[in-house]
Amino acid sequence: MDEASWSLIVSFVAMSFLVASYFFKNKIGYLCFQGLGIVFLILSYFFVGAYFAMLGISVGLVRVFVYFIYEVKGRTAPIAWA
Repeated sequence: MDEASWSLIVSFVAMSFLVASYFFKNKIGYLCFQGLGIVFLILSYFFVGAYFAMLGISVGLVRVFVYFIYEVKGRTAPIAWA
């Protein structure tokens, strides 16, 4: 298989995680699945060589991670992260 095929497979897995995340009732499960989806999206961009897109979506991964940390601590994330 070539890189484009691997990218399509990995992006399908990523979108599956992202869609599944919306069915969670609690924020921690939602954020975990969002984070996994973003990691798989980064991998799909890696397979096609879209490194700048990887960098942009990595910012979203950091944002999800920060929200997850605040949620575990039971606090509200600052408005700067919104």
